[in-house]
Amino acid sequence: MNARRSQVKEPDSSTFHWIFKFGPKHQVDTGDQSKFSPGGPLSSDSGDNLGNDHSNDPKTSSGDEMEIDSNASDLETDEPIAPDDLRSVATRSFLSWLSMDVQSDQHPRIFWISGKPGSGKSKFLKSIIEDTRTRDLIGQSALILSCFVWRTGSELMQRSIQGLACSLLYQLLLEDEVLCDRLLTDPRTQREKDYGDWSLKDLKDVLKASLQITGKPVCIFLDGLGEIDPSEDRMDLLNWVEELSRIHQVKICVSSRPEVEFRSRLQGFPSFPLHYLTSQDILNYVFNAFYPDFISRDQFSDLCQLVRAACSKSDGVFLWVVLVVKTVVTGIIKHDTPSELQERLEALPSEIPELCETMWKRLDPT
Repeated sequence: MNARRSQVKEPDSSTFHWIFKFGPKHQVDTGDQSKFSPGGPLSSDSGDNLGNDHSNDPKTSSGDEMEIDSNASDLETDEPIAPDDLRSVATRSFLSWLSMDVQSDQHPRIFWISGKPGSGKSKFLKSIIEDTRTRDLIGQSALILSCFVWRTGSELMQRSIQGLACSLLYQLLLEDEVLCDRLLTDPRTQREKDYGDWSLKDLKDVLKASLQITGKPVCIFLDGLGEIDPSEDRMDLLNWVEELSRIHQVKICVSSRPEVEFRSRLQGFPSFPLHYLTSQDILNYVFNAFYPDFISRDQFSDLCQLVRAACSKSDGVFLWVVLVVKTVVTGIIKHDTPSELQERLEALPSEIPELCETMWKRLDPT
């Protein structure tokens, strides 16, 4: 059940460090999400200038720490927003959602992390789940459950609603021994001996009842909603997620691509598009990939324009950058000149399927 999560590589030490940099807002902003919509001030062609050397922490011109007001209304302008401000809006909303009182009916129970394919959604969620500061925010007594849907997994349970329900129930029972003892008296648990014996309805009912009686706050992370098996109905999945989120002490963070079904159902909840927020993460990755194993710091400085071009072409998609780094490293090993490396980059398509095909054709048969 944890196969997909185990397959997600650990992020670089500098990747996604910004998520805990800005403190949570007093309120979760569920209103205008236009700053995160294509063409809005946070769109990839307006404020997020890839390749600029932004510091790890917000600074004033004098070098002192910048005090960030908990009211983000000053960011809601028609002017392009700098990456640090962009991230502060997103992270303060997310951290506020994590720390909100789950018993209150005044707060949204779902947070949506959207992102293009390959933008690092699974890696982001894994880093959040495993960071001790997450538990500090949601409360030490809270239960954290997670599922990473995996369409290419070898078993149907890794990409089905039934598999999700089984995994969540299993994790919940591991965390709550008292609940486990209570469920053993349920006639259904005595009758069914294997997960294949359970109907989806019974599984959903038992999970719902378990979440209701556990008595503890529960935060669920569901990664890759769009990875559900094609035989499953996405609307059924979303209906079920919303049903679980209406349980009094439950909140759910989901991730998916910004596809039509998910936008139509999730756009009313607080959210952010991950691919708009990763420009500095991508630059850090590129620098660490090249220096010092392949080039010196001086050489890296000479290749800055090349690196910036690669990052700007990535449009926030980490997987694209990972693949491009491989082809540039190949060029460096072959002693390509900077101009030849530039030609390599310019010849690469911006979409991942076409990029993979191009790299495959370039493989040296020897």
